Amino acid sequence: MTFTRNDDYWKGQTSNVDELNIWYITEANTIVSSLLSGEIDAVAKVDYDLLPMIEGNDNFEFTPYDVDSLNYLQFKCGSGDSFEDINMRKAVMHAINFEAFLNFYGGGSVLQCAATPGNDGYVELGGYEYNPELAKEYLAKTNYDGRELSLASWTSSNNECTAIASDLAAIGINVKLNLCDSAAFSALRKEGNYDMFYGGVATWDGDLMTQYMVPRIANDSHNHGYQDDHIDELLYKADAETDREVRKEMLEEVITWMHDNYGPICGTVQKCATRVTRKGLEGISNMAGGIGFFRNVYVDEAVWHK
Repeated sequence: MTFTRNDDYWKGQTSNVDELNIWYITEANTIVSSLLSGEIDAVAKVDYDLLPMIEGNDNFEFTPYDVDSLNYLQFKCGSGDSFEDINMRKAVMHAINFEAFLNFYGGGSVLQCAATPGNDGYVELGGYEYNPELAKEYLAKTNYDGRELSLASWTSSNNECTAIASDLAAIGINVKLNLCDSAAFSALRKEGNYDMFYGGVATWDGDLMTQYMVPRIANDSHNHGYQDDHIDELLYKADAETDREVRKEMLEEVITWMHDNYGPICGTVQKCATRVTRKGLEGISNMAGGIGFFRNVYVDEAVWHK
């Protein structure tokens, strides 16, 4: 996307940038190499494991921040599915050491519930305790026979999914990873072709309804198969409610219920990210979800020498 300076901008705001180009680059290594070569001058997020390639480079400023998006596990828990049994869901959620995940992101926090702080509906519920022995007790209450369960995610989540599979193997759950590109992952969820998946959803607008609650819970866009008429009714009422405090109470009830019933979506972690900007470039920041935000972009000519 290419933008040119508008010299008639509202209230006479000015910029010394003639042209701003925004590139959508999906390959993490290409982002770093493009920064180093000077082809790009700012990026909203650099993968944590690639930061050492540019850290210490005096040409850049580094800004870490918590990404206001929810990483979560979703279970296929319809009739006949392995995760229809709440004890199976409990076994999984107490078997995984989510605290260790933060090493993959360079920081962040383990979530208290299936919402991020700052969103209406967030409740401090304590999250799920990492307790492999308790997980084994829950697993013993199920009819799990050792069959292979699929865990799907993006290829970029290889570290997290490998850790999940390892933690589950430690309590006796056999997991097969299915890591795929975004298009294949979307198709897989649409078809319901998984036992569980690891994904994420942005929640930076403070409203859990639009991207999260209605499509993923009530409308079951990813085929979790869980049925609860009370929760669906409450969500549709909340979606139409204009009194924010009433709506907030409804969402808190939904989030609390989901936490206590272990699904179908269980919050895991809120990760940390790092924005990298070439020194002397101003007016570029981030929305809380890690999306670039541009206003009155300009360069310090004394730094850029042009």
